Amino acid sequence: MNIAQAVPTCFAQACEQKLLSSPGKGISKHSERMSSDLLHSDDMINSYANCLTQYARWIKENHPDCHRLQIAKKRQYDHEFIQHLINTHAYAPTTIKQYTAALAFVHGCTMDQVHNARPTVRAEDATRSRSYTEEKFSRQLQHRLKHGPASVAAMMQICRATGLRRDEAEQVRSSNFYFNGTHYICHLSGNPDHLEFPGEKTIWTKGGCMRTIEILPSIMMFCAGFCPSAIRMKRSARRLQTALMSTVSAACMPVRYIWSLPVQSIR
Repeated sequence: MNIAQAVPTCFAQACEQKLLSSPGKGISKHSERMSSDLLHSDDMINSYANCLTQYARWIKENHPDCHRLQIAKKRQYDHEFIQHLINTHAYAPTTIKQYTAALAFVHGCTMDQVHNARPTVRAEDATRSRSYTEEKFSRQLQHRLKHGPASVAAMMQICRATGLRRDEAEQVRSSNFYFNGTHYICHLSGNPDHLEFPGEKTIWTKGGCMRTIEILPSIMMFCAGFCPSAIRMKRSARRLQTALMSTVSAACMPVRYIWSLPVQSIR
């Protein structure tokens, strides 16, 4: 976060100080009933920092006499800035919504108090989506199982079984999986205070929320290959656990590499 460095003004420094004073990573905004004056993830902090850098640069160019957030809000410069983004026709409704959320945060108000006539975000206008068919997944998985690397195929199945976010998939290890006798469980503690199993690795989640993921029966057999508690229930525990640690550790390590693969290489 270098808002004041990118825009060397008192106003930019005020924006940066507001963000620096509001970290909430690892604090659950649900269980603790936290108010909206905390930012619960690095991604959100960085996103807001980028928006506020543009806001500070616009203030410097159009209202150089404004040095405080309170003055900008009183003079409705926040509304003027969002309207400027709308008038340029260069920003998607989702982007304008993100800028509005960042301004609402630093000014301590609601998004509608910043600008209540923003373009509507409509699903039918989306040019990109996260739609993913079973057929496409199967085709990509078979390609990886046949041509490798095997760790990519294993990670694809782990993510499919659990629905992990990217940053969670980068952290997860075999110690986060547990077999309770009837179901396979993936437990994400959110922070060190919510660990439930011996040797469990702390997984930092969005908002610091603890999540217990029950694996669907249709894909439970895959989990039997790396779940420590399931392995311990088998006679050949030592041999299987050795295979487990080498397979899952290798699968979980290269997640950043998996998402950097070109599209044509995973078809």
